[in-house]
Formats: sequence, C-alpha cells, structure tokens
Amino acid sequence: MQDWYANPAWANISWVFSEGVLEQAGFVDRLYANGIDANASGFQGSAPGAYLGVVGPLFNDFKTRYMAANSNEDPGLFTANAYDAVYLLAAAAQKAGEATAQGIKDNIRAVAGSPGSQFHGGQWAAMRAAIDSSTDVDYDGASGAVNLDTYGDPLSGYGIWGVNITGKIITLKTYDESTVVAMTQGAPPMPVGTRSGIEVDWSATVRMEG
Repeated sequence: MQDWYANPAWANISWVFSEGVLEQAGFVDRLYANGIDANASGFQGSAPGAYLGVVGPLFNDFKTRYMAANSNEDPGLFTANAYDAVYLLAAAAQKAGEATAQGIKDNIRAVAGSPGSQFHGGQWAAMRAAIDSSTDVDYDGASGAVNLDTYGDPLSGYGIWGVNITGKIITLKTYDESTVVAMTQGAPPMPVGTRSGIEVDWSATVRMEG
C-alpha cells in the first residue's frame, strides 16, 4: 500500500479488498497512521455474510456454543465455514461407507441439500443414525444452507464494505442467501476452467487478499 501511494502512475488504481483486511485497527487505521489516506474513502471489499451481519438462522446458535466452549472467544474468520465443512465431509464419508476422496466426492452433494431430513451442527449422532438407516439427510450449516451447486460451491450470503470519509469501515451493501440464489437462477453455464463465469476488467483494479 505504501508503494502504491508513493507512485503517481498508480493513482487511478481502484482497490478491491478481501475479508482478510476487514479490520479497522489492524488495517484501515494503519493506513491513515502512515499517511495513506487519499482516496481511502473509495476503497471497497467483499466479505462472507457472517462478518457483516448477513447470517443464516443457525449462526447465532453456533456462535453461542462456540464461545461457551472456548472461554468466550469470538469465532474468527471462516470458523463457521470450517465447522460446516467438517460435518459435510463426515456425512459424505458415512454415506459412502468409507473415508476416501472418491467416496466423499460422490456423496457430498447428497448430504448437503434437499430432499432430506434437516440436520445441523451438534446433531452428528442423529444424522449418522439417519444415514445408516438409508434416510436422506440435508445438512444446514452455521455459515448458511450450504446447498452445493454442480461445481461444489455453496451460494452463501455476502456483503460489500467500504471506508467512509472519516476513515471508518462501513457496510455498503448486503446480499442474503436467498438473494444470491435468486440472482444465479437461469445464469448461463460457466466456461470450462472458471468458477464464477464472470469476466472482469482488472486493468485498473487490484484485488488484495488477506
């Protein structure tokens, strides 16, 4: 950031940040402390919904249980996602009857979406029993419904954040999970080798990952 700010040739570059630098004290305040504040109010970034108040119905229950088990520590970035991933991997392996890459690959979507009886975090024993009795299961997670699409991606809620003229992080726009799902309905097939199918002109934009 210091190199960018010191180089006039880069003045027109727009920064698009990730959730990894969604920190007031750890990032934005440090920019201002180092004099990197011109155009800061134009910075924007994206973040998973849980970090901008866009959460699924099960997130608060997960957060309460997590904090109770971890000396009141707040779950960090992507903790809910990792939590759900473990459940999905375990459920897919249980359904496959073996903990192999192929078995998990072949069964993970079957335990992640409808149709099926819904289960969530903290219900592993009941979910395993249902799988063993050949009952269809649909795991709904702390990070969202985690209904995986054909590319293995969950369509979760997310938000766009920015920096206001006083140097404070603000939420600019949020998209809940149902909105994201609705926006993807009828979307054209993605080109082979891409994940989003969205073409972006990055010629005057730099994306900074955390």
